[in-house]
Amino acid sequence: MQEKRITVTHFRAEYKRNNARIRSSGGRRLKAKRQATVEPVLGTLTQHMAMGKVHTIGIKQADKCMKLAATAYNLKKWLKFKEKRVKSGANALVFFEVPKTTLLKLFLAPLETPR
Repeated sequence: MQEKRITVTHFRAEYKRNNARIRSSGGRRLKAKRQATVEPVLGTLTQHMAMGKVHTIGIKQADKCMKLAATAYNLKKWLKFKEKRVKSGANALVFFEVPKTTLLKLFLAPLETPR
């Protein structure tokens, strides 16, 4: 099937100028930059944490899923930051002295929706 194209238009000069600008090396570079992921957090969630698609039904369930993914992302960053600050192995064990139930309450509290 052959495409129909408009060849004569009032804005022909502008179209030509725009096409030349887009096809230049600088134009291709700018287009690639515009198409890149803007938010690093969303890029990390979609590329490295398998959050390209939310596999739940309903907005409330999807909201819980996204909050859990954001919590996992923040916890991962926090642990990485914590490891950099630790100077000896003894200080690293301070985090694990907290009871598990307290940690669960701390990290699951944002997932509970107020009634």
